[in-house]
Amino acid sequence: MEMIWIKIISAFFKLTKGLIKFQLQRVKRELFEQTVITLIEREQPLESTRESVSREDRSPYAP
Repeated sequence: MEMIWIKIISAFFKLTKGLIKFQLQRVKRELFEQTVITLIEREQPLESTRESVSREDRSPYAP
């Protein structure tokens, strides 16, 4: 009977460890995406602050 409980507890901890790793990866990915978005927004201000130039006429590297 003890072996069954040991296996159940072991499986529970493995599952918990897997879920924690999954959540950590998700949080890291979201943090990375938000950091990239923030950096892009710093480089390219919102459209309302720019001159009224169509997107096609603008170089992607223009300030």
